[in-house]
Amino acid sequence: MYKRQATKLTVTAQDGTTNDYILYIYKESYATSIAKITVSTDSKTYTAVKAGENRYQVIVPENVTLADITTYTTLDRTNIAYRNNSSVNPDKEGLTSPAVYEDFVIGTNTLVTTNISTTVIGGNIGSGEYILDIIKVKDEDDPYVAVDHTRIMPSKDGTWYIASVDDDAENAVITVSTILEGGQVKIGNNGKIESTISEVTYVLDEKKMDANGYEDVPFTIFPKNDSPQEKTIRIYKNSADPRLNKITVTVYDDANGVIETVDAYYDIVQQQYVALIDNYEDDRPILVEARSLAVKTDTDGNTAVSYTHLRAHETGRNLVCRLLLEKKKKKNKINIKRKIKKK
Repeated sequence: MYKRQATKLTVTAQDGTTNDYILYIYKESYATSIAKITVSTDSKTYTAVKAGENRYQVIVPENVTLADITTYTTLDRTNIAYRNNSSVNPDKEGLTSPAVYEDFVIGTNTLVTTNISTTVIGGNIGSGEYILDIIKVKDEDDPYVAVDHTRIMPSKDGTWYIASVDDDAENAVITVSTILEGGQVKIGNNGKIESTISEVTYVLDEKKMDANGYEDVPFTIFPKNDSPQEKTIRIYKNSADPRLNKITVTVYDDANGVIETVDAYYDIVQQQYVALIDNYEDDRPILVEARSLAVKTDTDGNTAVSYTHLRAHETGRNLVCRLLLEKKKKKNKINIKRKIKKK
């Protein structure tokens, strides 16, 4: 069955006159689905992107404290409710599409969530339950990038994004959204330039994916009064993804107390992890913990972890170790650099 089917009905009266009607039959998930959510300030409207089966996310500038939320449903005859469990943003019931929640308070919070419920009017259909996350970001954290509705974060220099898909995936849904004033977005070399947000189902190049294990997808942000920003999303096949889930570097003192803990970042250009620690002059024990994307939890809920003990003074300013993951037989290199303190 399609999302909607139409059946023609003809009713004949006793006097022979006829009337034609159309009966629409909807799937319940489609009838209560959301078509679009926008968050508007006095100067600009931001469109939410899908971030999961029943979740939407929207990014707004960090100075936004108040906004109007508008929810559009697939069917016009739909009741919409906003439920927040908050005295600042009280619940609102019985709205119809497009349903506007005026003056929704975001305040100084960096993340605000509201629950949205949709119910078809006069229909014996269950309700749809959705979550909207309003995320405040700084200009330097722009843009929002997602692959298959999962947000991915940029490399240290802000020009590379990394994601992975199933080995047999033929396409990937790529979403890019910007908060920059007058900003426009283009995905791919031949993509369409769109205002604020662009979402495409990108057809992966099978030859590139098989030969390299990945494909690079370029995208461009066009600020209103500035030069275009060229960026790239590298989409790996799961089996070829060289990244670890996380690497943490912990430095200890002689009494085995923690001095500092640093998360390493993945440098896609150098194909290695980098962790910056303070420039210690004396001997400090270091513990490196690595978690693999490929390792699953066991029956007790534990995740396999590799531990490597190092000494911070061994190689001068830079300390390099190679972690071999037995699960995938892949080598991952981490470069632990000492911060150079300014005099």
